[in-house]
Amino acid sequence: MNNTKNNHFVPQGYLKNFLNDNLSLYKYDLNNSLKSYEVTNLKKECSCKNLYSTKQKITYEEMQFICILAGYNDEVEINFCKKICDYINGDFSGFIDEACPLNIPVEYHTMFMTYLKGILDEKSISRSQENIFTSVYENDFYNILDKIIKSKSIDFIKNNVNASNVSLYLYVKLEAFLHKSAFKIINKKLKEVYPNLPNTKEIEENLGNLKFNTNLYMDLIHYLIIQYFRTEKQITNLKNSLLHLKKYWELQYANYPLPDYVEKFLDLNEDSFIFIFIHLKSIYLVESLINVQYKLLLLKNETEIPFITSDSPCINIYASYIDPFELQGDDFEIYFPISPTLALLYTNRTGYKNIENSEITLNNKKMILQFNSSIKKLAKRYLYSNINNLLMI
Repeated sequence: MNNTKNNHFVPQGYLKNFLNDNLSLYKYDLNNSLKSYEVTNLKKECSCKNLYSTKQKITYEEMQFICILAGYNDEVEINFCKKICDYINGDFSGFIDEACPLNIPVEYHTMFMTYLKGILDEKSISRSQENIFTSVYENDFYNILDKIIKSKSIDFIKNNVNASNVSLYLYVKLEAFLHKSAFKIINKKLKEVYPNLPNTKEIEENLGNLKFNTNLYMDLIHYLIIQYFRTEKQITNLKNSLLHLKKYWELQYANYPLPDYVEKFLDLNEDSFIFIFIHLKSIYLVESLINVQYKLLLLKNETEIPFITSDSPCINIYASYIDPFELQGDDFEIYFPISPTLALLYTNRTGYKNIENSEITLNNKKMILQFNSSIKKLAKRYLYSNINNLLMI
């Protein structure tokens, strides 16, 4: 297996919306006095090697401990995390049990059970993590993004959400994907090892026919939170925070026997923590923000100054002018530019929530510059604009 994988933490399809009429994008390097480059090929932008690869297996014990740390102890949440744990690890046999799943013919399930042993699970690095980001979160977002860009409106995204069903909807939806994806991976592996295996086209057709009633509003809010967490910058921050806490606990118990939970915490694998945390925390945040009735707005930029974006495009506005480590309570407002003229804002500010419309036209250059300044401050290294003019930043 190839030991490197190029992971895009900001989708190429998203960046394409910032291309100018010449199909190019200007890239500014914050580490090099805002030196600019003209970019026409997006394949290498906002990507790094093995960002989403799981280099060490996540154990059930680690997964359960992370759930305890996060305050999750409900059976539904624990079972959900077990499925994610198996999928991230590449342990696809965990998706096959003696009970034949829905829409899978019994004879095929029996065949799976017969041939699976010894050939299915990944023996080394697992790439499965990337599938969740690209095939679930991104695909849903692209469908919504395309409609927003074409219509320049979010009126079709109806907030008809029952707050009590948010987490259940997101759990069921992701688990449905994990099962469908796992069976496709299983089928492919079986064919590789047993080329004379009976035709399993019917299974793929049955899996393809599995439908899920989607909610565009929840899907979009969920994607905003996922994009906020999934970047190289945020994943690095999460790892550093975990290492910082480990050092703190080591000092606290330097002269004492370690309690059991502290020992477990110090032994915790960073990948285990980060990837389980991202999926759990995103669902928790979506439910919390919907519960307190955050408002989704589309900002329409009618000035000659374009919205810019960065290698961390989905940001918490508050963190751009308050120390992020001091953020508490309601200090959370998501800003996400989706083109030079359009941006999404998910906010709890009273001034915005009292507006009847879901779309705001901006004619004030100062406001655009403030949004751009926040993007610049919270970027990791690179800014992107459709115009090669540093004054825009």
